[in-house]
Amino acid sequence: MKNYLLIFALIGLFFSGCSNEADITSPDQSINLEPNWIKLPSTVGLQVNTDYTATNRINGTQGGYLECSFSYHGGNFGQVSGFAELVVTSCSFPGNKNISMTLSNENTSVIFGPELNFNSNVYYSVTYTGINLNGIDPQTVKFAYIASDGTIRIAQHEGITVDFSTGTLSVHNALLPHFSRYGFVN
Repeated sequence: MKNYLLIFALIGLFFSGCSNEADITSPDQSINLEPNWIKLPSTVGLQVNTDYTATNRINGTQGGYLECSFSYHGGNFGQVSGFAELVVTSCSFPGNKNISMTLSNENTSVIFGPELNFNSNVYYSVTYTGINLNGIDPQTVKFAYIASDGTIRIAQHEGITVDFSTGTLSVHNALLPHFSRYGFVN
């Protein structure tokens, strides 16, 4: 009888240790969700979907400039394009760095690298044209970034344009406090 009780106790321990509620030894399963970035239209025809990247060596003491553009067939307007520019003002960071700007091929987000915090202003402007803005509320479109703690924050900027007639979405002189992922959310 003792053997049966011992077997049932071991089986009970086994099943309770394997349940979803037992998190004592489980790794942290919390995740940071991506924001709901505004999407770009799909390409038409045969085209390799790739992100669009530009890189430039910038002296942080002197400042510098970086731009990236793309264009492809797709969307309701027949052609989708984007033009982005990054302006690094003087004394933004010490030394020389290879700065990269990667525009997503799926949505209106951009990733900057390497990870940097800035001593003076760094500005980003981008214009997308030919994108489907149906369902977008121009009053609630924001240009946001993922902060170092994983939260979504709104970036300061000089203005956002939403033009349904041309499928244009743009932000002018968004102030970047650091490099991370930035983009339009609604």
